Amino acid sequence: KEGLGLQSYEHEQDSLEGEKSQNQSAPGERDRDAGVQNTRSQNAFSQNNQIPSQPQQKQSKPAWLITLIVIGLILASPLILALICVVFAVIISVFSLIFGLLIGFLIALCNLSNKKGIRLIGKVYTDIIRGTPTVTQLMIIYFVIFASVHWPKWVIAAIAFGINSGAYVSEIIRAGILSVDKGQTEAGRSLGLNGRQTMIRIVVPQAAKNIFPALCNEFITLIKETAIVGYVGLVDIQKAGDFIKTSTYEAFMPLIGTAIIYFVIIKLLTLALGRLEKRLRKSEVR
Repeated sequence: KEGLGLQSYEHEQDSLEGEKSQNQSAPGERDRDAGVQNTRSQNAFSQNNQIPSQPQQKQSKPAWLITLIVIGLILASPLILALICVVFAVIISVFSLIFGLLIGFLIALCNLSNKKGIRLIGKVYTDIIRGTPTVTQLMIIYFVIFASVHWPKWVIAAIAFGINSGAYVSEIIRAGILSVDKGQTEAGRSLGLNGRQTMIRIVVPQAAKNIFPALCNEFITLIKETAIVGYVGLVDIQKAGDFIKTSTYEAFMPLIGTAIIYFVIIKLLTLALGRLEKRLRKSEVR
């Protein structure tokens, strides 16, 4: 009996140790089984939601054509910049001349007035504008007077050149009015016209024909004066030449090219204005 009891006791101990070892190994096996299941589920999801491969896009343009376009743009960029600067110079000059004509006409009337105070206003304006450099006037108007006004730079430059041109245009208009024979004024007054009507309808039309060549010369001068707008940050013909000179470290060709561009513009304008002047002179009998 004692031998049988000892054997049963050993058998129970062996069974308990086997259960413990199974319990200890079970979590590892469960983790491995869970990992295998997760891997299988991920593979199945990736297979079901696989993004279809996109077909390769064909090249729309050959490489040589793109290279040719880039080279053409690089070579044409100075010409495009010069053309833009020429347009800016002409636009600024036209607006400046229009503004200068308005100011000049008013100042000319002030200088021709019989009242001493009004004549003094015209004289002071003319002396100040004609006695100071154009570049100084431009910088004062841009950096002082219009410092808090957010207007385009070319508009402020046109106003500055118009104020400067008004002083010279006023003398041109005054000389043109005085060149008209006094008998024209007397004839208008004898027809019953007052002083203002005689000036507008009789004197000014005749004076305009006389001052046309001088106004054309003033317009050409304004185009050349636009070379200083670079002081206020505008890119004009001269400023574009400076950019090219800085990038190429060569001063001869940019400066000569700038001079040629100005010469061509002035020459074309001179020919066009000369033809217009001839057409205005056809009505005159000498």
